Amino acid sequence: MQIVDASLPALRAALAALRTHRAGLLVVARRDRIARDVVLAVQFERDAARAGARLVSAAGEGNGDSPADAFMRVVLDGAAQYEHALIRARTRAALAVKRAHGERIGAVPYGFALGADGRCLVTHEREQADCRSGRSPHGSPPKDTPAVRGDPSSRPKSRACSLEPLAHRGTRTCVLGHVPRKQ
Repeated sequence: MQIVDASLPALRAALAALRTHRAGLLVVARRDRIARDVVLAVQFERDAARAGARLVSAAGEGNGDSPADAFMRVVLDGAAQYEHALIRARTRAALAVKRAHGERIGAVPYGFALGADGRCLVTHEREQADCRSGRSPHGSPPKDTPAVRGDPSSRPKSRACSLEPLAHRGTRTCVLGHVPRKQ
């Protein structure tokens, strides 16, 4: 029974490769590269064992079978989870400060550009023309283009070239007239 998180395709691919190639060893640079969650790391290690492989760290920490090595693996996995939580907390705090100061947060939707004030969105005429004509820089109709530049999976694809995703999230957005973006 596999429990590896479906949102982690690299871990799923690694398990599949272990089975396909009947590899007996999966080497990672450091233990925290597997997961930043204790339960997920332990489950991945168990899934690898079911596939007939051992997970080892190139850095050497916790690679043995002794109780001390098992303890070291749990400690390192816990430290990775703690570090991940600290990063998330710092990021949320920084975003809260930006919101409090009225600064813009997030990517600029396709069809728009960031205004000179660094806060308001302005229409990007060439991209808006692409939206109106059915073209996109990705060679497919706008309904298939990423709605937010730089993160193709973050927004529903049917909302490209529109501010609807921003309104849905409650983001205050002002849109000014056409300002051509430098090519």
